[in-house]
Amino acid sequence: MFGKEKKTPWYASQNGQINPDGTISVEKMKFESDIPYFFDLEHVEWVKELEQNFPIIQKEIDELLAKDDSGMETFFQGYMVRGSWKLQYFYFFLVPYFKNIRKCPNLVKVLKKIPDCTSACLSLMGPNTTIIPHNGDTDAFFRYHFGLNIPDQLPSCGFEVEGEQRSWEEGKVLGFCDAYRHTAWNKTDKPRLILIIDTINPEFANQKRSLCFKICMYLCLISIKNRFPILGKLQLFILKMIYWFKHFRTA
Repeated sequence: MFGKEKKTPWYASQNGQINPDGTISVEKMKFESDIPYFFDLEHVEWVKELEQNFPIIQKEIDELLAKDDSGMETFFQGYMVRGSWKLQYFYFFLVPYFKNIRKCPNLVKVLKKIPDCTSACLSLMGPNTTIIPHNGDTDAFFRYHFGLNIPDQLPSCGFEVEGEQRSWEEGKVLGFCDAYRHTAWNKTDKPRLILIIDTINPEFANQKRSLCFKICMYLCLISIKNRFPILGKLQLFILKMIYWFKHFRTA
């Protein structure tokens, strides 16, 4: 679909450079591909249906959050956020969140029609918030943002992939490859709400379940490490040993 066939996905966790102190330099991480930064969605049928159902979906989500926003959870990798960023999942790499699914039947009805959809969640970025530049976990999935409540356009509120900036629009879908370095910001005094949807990269469609499992396990390990810092110290020790071993062999 996007050029030469690839045998295995690119993973961010395998492409950070190990520093002498055992940390990983994500700044030196680089994803290179012929996949475009942003996708042309003009002829994508599920995008058309999602956008056509915007008024119903927006009303359903607004009513949900007005009654109960307890499903919103702070993003677990807090170092990436300057401000407030919360998520509420409906599907997480094929794992359904039944409690949230039952509350949004109109949205879920449309989500089920999206080919190879693997994840879907609400993303609430608070006022005066920035998500620092970072690479996504892998190129095995493609990401889409569906604007629900957008307080402003560029330059106050927007999104950037490898230096190319876009504004979110209410009722419109923005598709991109999040393996590239990207960042987002909301410098207004109002929250920004979008729906995030992930689909499998067609190159890896036959590996959908195994790839979802791998990413789930990877993210679970990160979450556990954040809850139990001692595991982070153990990882630091291992990374230091790897660094000095590599340095010794090349000295």
